[in-house]
Amino acid sequence: SFAVDGDRLSEVYFIGLIFMIIGSVIVVYDTMLKNHIHYHIHTIVHTHNGSTHKHIIKHEHTHSHSGSEEKHCHNHDDYINSDEHKRMHESGV
Repeated sequence: SFAVDGDRLSEVYFIGLIFMIIGSVIVVYDTMLKNHIHYHIHTIVHTHNGSTHKHIIKHEHTHSHSGSEEKHCHNHDDYINSDEHKRMHESGV
């Protein structure tokens, strides 16, 4: 009403404004800086000796939006070359 009718800003207005600013800071902190967990499921399809098959990898990692954004975009080339992957194929999977 102060913008439309020219009413004076009261003490209650400024108290409310302070609470809203504090609340906004808490929301931004929680969203952008606080760590949280991301769950991922990757399906890798590839061919060995003419046989195409898939591997499903499930994992989680902690994440914050300041400094670890690159963890969203990752692949599992390390899995394809891992001993675990080789053992799966040796056992007939």
